[in-house]
Order: sequence, then C-alpha cells, then structure tokens
Amino acid sequence: MSKSVSKSEMSDLVWSMPMLRVAEQFDVSSSYLKRLCTQHGIPTPPQGYWNKVAHGKRVTKRPRLQRHSKDEIIVIQGGSHQSSRAADPDGLSLEAALLRVPKLASLRESRLPHPFVREAIQSDEAFAKERRRDPASRQVEGANTSSPDSNRRRYMILNALIKGLEAMGFRVDRERLGYSANYPSGGRSSIDFSLYERSRQTWISDPPPQTALDKMLWRERRLQLVPTGHLLLQLIAHPRGQAPLKWEEPKRLLDERLPEILASFEVHRHADIMQAQRDAERAARVAERQQALKAEQDRREEEDEAWRRFEERANAWVKVSKLRQFLAAIDMMKLDDTEIVDERTVADWRAWARRRVEATDPLKTGSQGFRGLLSSIAAVD
Repeated sequence: MSKSVSKSEMSDLVWSMPMLRVAEQFDVSSSYLKRLCTQHGIPTPPQGYWNKVAHGKRVTKRPRLQRHSKDEIIVIQGGSHQSSRAADPDGLSLEAALLRVPKLASLRESRLPHPFVREAIQSDEAFAKERRRDPASRQVEGANTSSPDSNRRRYMILNALIKGLEAMGFRVDRERLGYSANYPSGGRSSIDFSLYERSRQTWISDPPPQTALDKMLWRERRLQLVPTGHLLLQLIAHPRGQAPLKWEEPKRLLDERLPEILASFEVHRHADIMQAQRDAERAARVAERQQALKAEQDRREEEDEAWRRFEERANAWVKVSKLRQFLAAIDMMKLDDTEIVDERTVADWRAWARRRVEATDPLKTGSQGFRGLLSSIAAVD
C-alpha cells in the first residue's frame, strides 16, 4: 500500500517524533525512511536527539528545509520494507522506552550511595588491603582488578543505574556474578547484569630469586592482568527484547549512555512480559484443545458403550427368536398336556417356558417397550 506526503509534511513528522514511530505510520522500517529522507534532501534529527529531549537537555536546532518553487511529493511504498527487528507487533522500541525513563540527577550529585554500592566499596577496599599486605595476592584473577579512577566512575554509574531501575519499578538484588533486576512476570522475571572494568593481559619480568627453592619455581616472564580504565556493562542472561545486550567503552562513556541503558532494560522487560502473556494464551489454547479432545474421546467411548449394549440386546432378541421356534416345534408334537413330569403337567411346563421366553425378549421388557430398550442402552454405568 503506497502513501503520498510532501517534503514539508515529512520534515514536520521526523522532527516531531522518533523516526521509528514515523515509520510505523507508513508501515516501513526506520532505516528505509531515513534513506528516503536523505534521498530527497530532508534533514533528520541526529543520533541521541530524542534521548536529550526526554531529559530536558539542549538539542540541535532544526535546520531549515530548502524551499523550491513547488513542494515535492514523496511516494512511500509501505509493507515491503519492514525490517526483521519489527517482526514482533507487541515489541517496544528503544525510542519509545526512552520516554519511560525517569529523569536522573547528575552522577556527581548522587552523594548518598545505594546499599549495594556501599557493599561494593567495602569489598574493593578489603581486597586492596589484602593486596597491600600480601604481594602474592596480585596474582589473583578476578573482576576486582581495577584502577582507582575507574572504581569511582563504576560506583557512580552503578549507583545511578540501580536507583534508576528501582524508580522504574524493578527490584534489584545482589547475585553471585553481578546484580539482578527483577519484575513481576510469568516469564524470566529478571534481567541479570554486571558492571566491571575491562582488563588486559601483559607480560612482566621478575628478577631472579635468591633462594634455591624459589629458583626452581621462578619464571622470567609471567602474565598479569592490567586494568584498561574502560568499563563494560553487559546483560548476563540474554533477554528477549530488540535492544543492546552490552555497552562498553571507550567508544562512548557509560555515563553518557545511562538513559539508553535504562531504556534497554525497559525494552527487555516489556518483551518478556509480552512473551509471557503469549505463552499463557498459548497454554490456555492448548488446555482448551486438550479439554475438547477429552470431551470428544468421552463421547466416542459413550457411543461405543451404547452400541455394545445395542448389540447385546440384538443377540438376546436372536436367542429369543430361536427359543420361540423351539417352542413352536414342541407345540407341533402330539403330547398329552395332562401328563405329569417331575410334579408338573406338560401344559404347565409349556406355560413356564413361554413366560421365560417372553421375560427375556428385549423388545417387550419393561412397560415402555422399545423406548425402555433405548433408555437401557443409553444408561452407561
């Protein structure tokens, strides 16, 4: 489906809302719409523009659109340029999630540390004391290998991140490998993340030891972890949302990307909640289908049981017909009805046999006749 819009109208749209929301109106991808604007000379907001707008920061002034004698008409072919990332109709875009991020104070103004941050500071101080007391502890591998300046930045970022997550409704817990942002959901219900300074391995040379025993264990060169001063924030368990899974320096400092990071948590939470709802709906449909199959199976079993009873009555009727033929053959015999056999006359024996035959006839049993037969067939034990 194609839609037509003028250049001035398109310029007003892309400067009034995020590109992804404009693309959704035309049923195209944001990358296709941006290429279309570039092709027709329409300026678009720079990267991070809507992030600054959401937090009340100064933004780039909108450039003036070059006017021509007549406003050019742009024809947009919708539907055929959708990207694979927009496959989820219930997905939350990163631009829309930025609008849900609360306004955060400057990292330098966050004087009161979160309890988890105080715990991290105490742990790092204890580790530093151990290293100063025992030089051999420098060989210990771990995330605590970091520089003092990076530690201060890590504390500030972690403090703002945890407080921002709690302001957005997350419950942050301490985990073995980092932290966990929890939320009520029928799915994973948590996003695990860790923040640490990246280290690199470097070769160092040790002087030869003096004792013979140390000389046996001595190596001229050995590897040691050296802090790089670059922080890395990554999500340990991969969530479902279409948002980044890690943020690393030195391309951009994590201090500047904190709103984007919080928005990514919101995108992943929204995707998980939507997936949990779809899973619950799918489970309900499966249960309903199983219930229908069970009802159909019970109905078939009842029909099979009714047919079995019908066959039993038919076989009983065939048996009664043979007994009647047998009685008719006896009646054709020239017997003395007054003759006594086992304290009964022959006439009494004939009457007794007729009563028994009539009593076993399924078409004459009961007061309702054939209706009684059908009722007995339908009455499944």
